[in-house]
Formats: sequence, structure tokens, C-alpha cells
Amino acid sequence: MRTTAAREQLVGSIADAALALMTGDLLPVPPRVDSYFHSKLHKRDTFGGWESVRAHTAGVPYSALLFQRYVGGVWRQVQDAYSEIKGDAVLEFPLRDLLDAHSVPYHRTARGAAGAAETAQRFGVKPGPDFVIPDESPTLVVESKVAEDGGTARDKAARIRTLADAASGRGLNACVLIDGKGWTERPNALCDVVLATQGRTYTLATIEQILELPEIQALTRDQA
Repeated sequence: MRTTAAREQLVGSIADAALALMTGDLLPVPPRVDSYFHSKLHKRDTFGGWESVRAHTAGVPYSALLFQRYVGGVWRQVQDAYSEIKGDAVLEFPLRDLLDAHSVPYHRTARGAAGAAETAQRFGVKPGPDFVIPDESPTLVVESKVAEDGGTARDKAARIRTLADAASGRGLNACVLIDGKGWTERPNALCDVVLATQGRTYTLATIEQILELPEIQALTRDQA
């Protein structure tokens, strides 16, 4: 078969992707969350790069193949079941660590519907936000949302708008911490979030800027 320019480009792209996969440059985990969250490459054949490949050239244990078959058919269900834990690891834990490091008092909502209901009842903001700052006489609520697809971003934007309206009704400002490719896939949803929070929208890359919010600076000044 005669090699065409398009075929050469395709083969080159595949080779580049394979190399990036094995060196860990593909699907990296941000340093801020690497102690809480594992990459999709954290598995026996790619965990150690090319060393992992060499270690399995003589074969793979049958138990490993059985496990792969077990998770393969229900992988979507596994991802859905752990989506809340993923949100915790990617966004909530870094924010918690940041607030703790600067002695900012806060209330963090317990996981699940019961935790959200308890926060909503205690602070009068429904749906219950992930963080209420400070925990006494609050002035700010913070919601964190990971969206890996446009549909999820749209649905979570609607929740954020509802939360922002509820917070405003209680005289509180709303802030949001978001991440995931879904927000870039659905720019209208991202725009809705920015408008609903009056610009108080941050990502993992800009999380430090949350400390510059007047509501939080007032608390850190009190700690000085």
C-alpha cells in the first residue's frame, strides 16, 4: 500500500500519543491534587511507563485479566458512583487545604443528600452549598463543580444559578470553583455561572485568588 501524506500524519499522531501516554505527559493530574486523586494511567501496564510494559512482556496474570473484564462492562457505573468522590478530590480538598492554611473559618457540607439538607436547614440556603464562610455569621457560600461533558456543565450551571439566587436572598455572596472540559464544551453554561456569581468564578489553576475576595480578606485580617 502506498503511504500517503495523510497516513503518515495519522501514524505520527498515534505514535506521539503513545509516547505521551507512557511518559505521563498525557492525562496528567495537577500537582495540587495528586495526593488525593489518581490519573487514569494509574494502572499496571502504564503506571511505571516503559518499565511497566517490559515487566509484562512475558504475560499478564490471569487475575488481572479477570479484574479488567469485571470493571470493563460496568466502568460507566463505577465512574458515576464515584463522581462525588472525584469532585471532593479535585476541588473540595484543595479548597479545604487552602482555607485551613490561612486560618479561614468555614463550614463544609458533609457528603451526600443528607449533608446538603443539613447545611440548607442550618444556613437557610437551598440547595446546601459545599462551603459556608465563615461558619458563624456567614457572608459567602462556595460551590464546587466538576463537569466532564457539556450536558453535565449545563445541568450544574442551573444548580449554581439556583444557589446564587438563594444566597442573594439571604444577603450572601456566591462563589464557585469549577473544573473539567465540560465547561469549555458548553461556553454558554460557563457564561451563566460567571454572571450568576458576578465574576466570582475560579478554577483549580486560579484557586489562590479566592483569598483575595473581600469576605475572606476580612477574616484573614481578623486572624493577623
